Amino acid sequence: MENFVERLASGENLILENPGLRNIGKDVEEAARKAGLRGHCIFRTSGSTGDPKFVCLSREALNASAKAVNDFLDVTAEDRWMNALPFFHVGGFGISLRASLSGSRCLELRGKWNAEEFVSRCLADGVTLTSLVPTQSSDIVSRSLQCPETMRAVLVGGGALSLSLLERLRGLGWPVRRTYGMTEAGSQIATEDEEGRMQVLPIWETKTLKDGLLAIRGDALLSGYLVADGGAFSFRNPKDENGWFLTADKVRFEKGVMHFEGRADQTVKVMGELVDLFGLELRLKNSRSDNGDVVLFPVPDERRGFRIFGFVEGMEGETEKLLAEFNASVVGYERLEKIVSVPELPRTALGKIDRPKLAELLPD
Repeated sequence: MENFVERLASGENLILENPGLRNIGKDVEEAARKAGLRGHCIFRTSGSTGDPKFVCLSREALNASAKAVNDFLDVTAEDRWMNALPFFHVGGFGISLRASLSGSRCLELRGKWNAEEFVSRCLADGVTLTSLVPTQSSDIVSRSLQCPETMRAVLVGGGALSLSLLERLRGLGWPVRRTYGMTEAGSQIATEDEEGRMQVLPIWETKTLKDGLLAIRGDALLSGYLVADGGAFSFRNPKDENGWFLTADKVRFEKGVMHFEGRADQTVKVMGELVDLFGLELRLKNSRSDNGDVVLFPVPDERRGFRIFGFVEGMEGETEKLLAEFNASVVGYERLEKIVSVPELPRTALGKIDRPKLAELLPD
């Protein structure tokens, strides 16, 4: 990590992308130079298909984010981090940077994710802090793995946790603190405190527009995007003239506590009615007694506007019953067309759903 810090300090740009994707680092590096960027980490943020897009974060922005998280968690040189996230993702990079700034030790779990190995390493090395995504959390619960006594905080982000999964994690002793963040913000925007209240980190200014969309402003914001356009990359600054960045997320604030209410791009019109896919997905997740994941996928339909399909991991032979029970619990325009059972949902390197690949599994 020290080498990366030194390279950034010298003005070098670091291109961090999934080694499993087509490497276009040289093209991005040239575009960054032409845009006048120096001392930036540049993270790929698009999926494995479509035009690539890269988020450009300055060394100062990344340091501001890491320091804010360290301050919120009271991280000291006595702590030990376990990094089980890919380094080419801002979450994995951020863990290493937090450790570097605080003087704490950072251990890395590389290779294919293995829940038993993760817990064993944490136990053997006296790990106190770590970050996970919901998929990793589900693996821990499905194997009933107890949390090592040294662990004092487990940050979980990158997607929504079902209530049943959260309760079972905590029942196994894992001190979970859910987080809300994005690559454009250098990592976390808000983190749960010890009472489970989602608190915006002090480095951020926030405001909501009339439709509930969140806008943020702060020192950890991106400098801009490098976007492929007609085979060449161009630099785009998404902030307005006052430095505000408009997210695609809907939130509300109640007595200073932030409540996430879904994404603007997770609503569709069915029979003229607005359907919240995020809320429906949570309801379907919570209707499962196990911890298998579920995903809702809207398909355009000339008559209805959209038809909504559900995908579930496992549950082969049980989908008809689940579909009937779920559809009986919602209003007509929220009903699902079909629930498809798959052995495993396609995922990106960070464990998020790979929607282009999921589309290939849609029934004819």
